[in-house]
Amino acid sequence: MRLINSGILFSQGIYSRTCCTSTPLTQAAACCRKRRRRPIQQATSHHPWQYHPSNKYVYLASRSSNAIYGFSVDSNTGALTPINGSPFASGQFDVSLAIDSLGRFIFAANLLSKDLSVYAIDLSNGALTLSQTVPLPILQPDGVTVDPAGQRVYVVGAGSSIIISYSIDQTSGVLTQATQSQLVGKNGAYALTIEPTGHFAYTAGEGGATIGAYAINNGALTAIAGFPISGALGSLQVTVDPSGNFVYFPQTGSSNNISSFRIDHTNGGIQPISGSPFPAGTWPTALAITAQ
Repeated sequence: MRLINSGILFSQGIYSRTCCTSTPLTQAAACCRKRRRRPIQQATSHHPWQYHPSNKYVYLASRSSNAIYGFSVDSNTGALTPINGSPFASGQFDVSLAIDSLGRFIFAANLLSKDLSVYAIDLSNGALTLSQTVPLPILQPDGVTVDPAGQRVYVVGAGSSIIISYSIDQTSGVLTQATQSQLVGKNGAYALTIEPTGHFAYTAGEGGATIGAYAINNGALTAIAGFPISGALGSLQVTVDPSGNFVYFPQTGSSNNISSFRIDHTNGGIQPISGSPFPAGTWPTALAITAQ
């Protein structure tokens, strides 16, 4: 467990996958909740589980069963109760989930069926209703994220050198393709996230090991000069802290650490934090951060 304090990693704040997804399915959320007092800020791309913004529900993608499991969360104990109708059918091998900031819609990237499942969330009970399945022009869709304003969805994937963005209908959640932007690195990316102002985006694993940085304008992404850079070996996730000042990349393989950077809000560039990379356990694949 780590806490982000001025960008440096201390105890009790960043939750590794060891806590939240190596435990049995029905214990995962309770495991995390017992170790925190404030809401979790999750990564928004290539993440197999998502807390609802209300903290009333949690959703987990099950790749083996092609479904999304939904649970209501007891606010006192963290105990989970299956949502009526769960599990909810998804596409083939759903690898990543994202929820808009108001908690109205959930999006699932399905790697094998190469599509995006769109669901409306019933805010009264957390149940999901499939509203659209969108074919994706991406070889292996690995990561999906929603911008902070809840206006657009972005998808990236290994083997494809593009970032696809879609406009979200604010009533139904139905998607309309908006733009297609080029990745700087080769062979695609595993994950993408957007900092809280919505001005800059960062990718993990471009070419398998590098970090991309992009300026956002009306849904289109333009690469920032000087990128990609190293620091994302085997990274399946990228996380920006709630303040928007820092960005983190868990590195797997021979690295087993967390690359940490400070974000320059004038141009979107990033600089390593003193002491980075920070050691982690074996194969760190996911992070979540407590709200500040």
